Amino acid sequence: MPVKIIDLLKTIIIYILTGTMLASAGYYINARQNAGQRAEVPWEKQRILEGRAVFSEINSAQLNPVQITVTHDGESLTAVYDDILIAWLYDGFIPIAISGLFNSSAECELLDGPAGSEAWRAAAESADSVYIRYAGDYIYPVIYAFLDPSNHESAGAVRDIAKVRELFILDMDPVFGVSRDSEGNVAVFRPSEDNRDREYISANINASLQTAYNISEGAGIPSRFFAGVPGDLSSLDLSASFHLPDTSRAIYSPVLAFENPLLSESGNIDLRQDYIIGLFRLLNFNHESAYVLPGTADYTDGLISVSFAAGSGQIIYRHNNPGGLHLSRFLGYDADNYSFFEKLRAASAFANALSRELAGGHDSSLFLKDIFFDGAELEIIFAYYYRGIKIDNGGIKIRISGDFISESVIHAIRIREHGLIKNIDPMLILREADRRASGRLTVNRLELVYKDNIGARAAKPVWVVR
Repeated sequence: MPVKIIDLLKTIIIYILTGTMLASAGYYINARQNAGQRAEVPWEKQRILEGRAVFSEINSAQLNPVQITVTHDGESLTAVYDDILIAWLYDGFIPIAISGLFNSSAECELLDGPAGSEAWRAAAESADSVYIRYAGDYIYPVIYAFLDPSNHESAGAVRDIAKVRELFILDMDPVFGVSRDSEGNVAVFRPSEDNRDREYISANINASLQTAYNISEGAGIPSRFFAGVPGDLSSLDLSASFHLPDTSRAIYSPVLAFENPLLSESGNIDLRQDYIIGLFRLLNFNHESAYVLPGTADYTDGLISVSFAAGSGQIIYRHNNPGGLHLSRFLGYDADNYSFFEKLRAASAFANALSRELAGGHDSSLFLKDIFFDGAELEIIFAYYYRGIKIDNGGIKIRISGDFISESVIHAIRIREHGLIKNIDPMLILREADRRASGRLTVNRLELVYKDNIGARAAKPVWVVR
């Protein structure tokens, strides 16, 4: 080979190595900035243990509400099945109030049954309030952590820890927040005794309510709370926070088709697709040397197994020995013991790093649904939503054992929209439930969900009484 060509190749290799070093340095600097006092994982260790770092941030949108209702001077407008309006209201107004309610200097008090019911009813009957409903039940420091990841360790230094599914933000000094979980437990939140904090929150709530209401006009749907049970629904036991859209406004929802992104046109699992190869890289799975276990669709490289269920679209990742995907891969730093919130952040980063081609499609959203913690293992579940409507059959489950993601179940699905339909009046659905009820039927909420499975070609949302 001529000397000039050899020199040219050497130059190219030097440029490539220089670019790699600069990229590594960028990851290194970014990790150190995010790590605080924690020790950086040496790059050599990452190469051995992980192969490739992700370093993704927590996705705050995964904990956005699924409904916000603004009540001003006794008139209510609800944002539901509208991700854009909900995000606008939540990002622009709510965080200031929630940070004041959920920070370490605020007080949370769990109320007993009668006191809780009375506080919840008073909040629902208030002429000025913001009502928020989340996709799942969360201990409130988790909400604080997603709103402000840099300060989440300071949340929750209070007398009681409440789970929050629904939340009223309102000015009933000294109470500025009333929460309720899916089991009906109620808690109240009071800012610190410092009058400046209370004055600030009070001023923020009252000044912003009018703005939030103005934003909701036109896009928000007129609605009313059923704090008292109307005569024509007398056999229903309605939560004080239960409310319905005004029947004069039609609700239009998309018709969806669910596709299985694992399958090729011939109906076989196609592992050569870019997003599946990307998944293998994320899992640090050596698919090139992997082999199939006899009689199964389980691929293993000796340490990691990845199973594919063609019919259901499930992908199951398991680490065959103690260990798994080290959390430093998603956090960017090493630690002797990762906190609950760091594990939650790593799970959010893992879910966020999955290709949307594999997990829901580009127009769908991921919402944090459930968190289970038994002291040794943490299980985190994300649900798929489309325009604020939950997909019942689908989501991502992540299991964290110690400092590792040891297992993950991914419901691979790609969602396509096929036009809009006018949904049946929710009041008619409730009256039908009223006619069929034996005794008193307890109703917390009425929501649209997609209940069809992955093989459905024209899935329409249905009203579900919860």
